[in-house]
Amino acid sequence: MMELAIVLAVSAVVATFVGPQLIEAVSAYDKINRGLNAEARLRYALERMVSEIRQMDMQTVLLDRHNTSPLFALTQVISFTRHDGVLVTISGSNIPASNSTITISYSSGITGAQALAEGVTAFSIGRFTNSILGTTAATTQANIAAVTFTMTITDGGIAYQGSARADLRSRW
Repeated sequence: MMELAIVLAVSAVVATFVGPQLIEAVSAYDKINRGLNAEARLRYALERMVSEIRQMDMQTVLLDRHNTSPLFALTQVISFTRHDGVLVTISGSNIPASNSTITISYSSGITGAQALAEGVTAFSIGRFTNSILGTTAATTQANIAAVTFTMTITDGGIAYQGSARADLRSRW
């Protein structure tokens, strides 16, 4: 019986010193894992938006001389026609609310808006000309040469930011 009491006492002492360290290790793993998942969601959404915009049919943009297409109109919405004739719309809803969503929708094929990213707290779409530095804002649809997407996803109180730029294909 004495041996059992000694084993319990030693176990209690070891648990007192090792227990908090194990709890901190699990907590750190959880934080890192959530951060990696948030960054993966951010990267996926940005890469998907850039991939879609690179398929834009520039002829339909250039033919719209009156800037009536939503490609140029709004800061959180962009619509364009791909080479295959499908209209694509990328939109942010309720941003900068704490749990906003970036969606993508197509005029044919997949119906309804598909979520690209959730937990978005900031989202903007920039349109730029073909200047040397690439930082001159486009003033009309006809001079858009690049589109940038900037997004912030917040998860667990930590903000993860990213941006991507799509240089549009030849205008000729």
